[in-house]
Amino acid sequence: MTWKYALVKVLERDEETHCELMELYDTDNNGDFRSYCPARIHTIEELDCAHKHIHKDGVNTWFFDNGTFCFDEEMGFWNWIPK
Repeated sequence: MTWKYALVKVLERDEETHCELMELYDTDNNGDFRSYCPARIHTIEELDCAHKHIHKDGVNTWFFDNGTFCFDEEMGFWNWIPK
């Protein structure tokens, strides 16, 4: 399974874009990163890797364009509901 860090657009409000740092997964190894979880960064090397991935890919809007995020207070993270 392939994965990468991504800055994912989760909300657009009052002409302001909100993004969340996530880990994206290509579970089928077909080039489609359609699964995610909160990013877990514990070292400078991981932070550098996240910076490189985000700098290369820019802001990921696929999830935002294909569904809706809502913040789950209990989990403390974003749930995504596909369209």
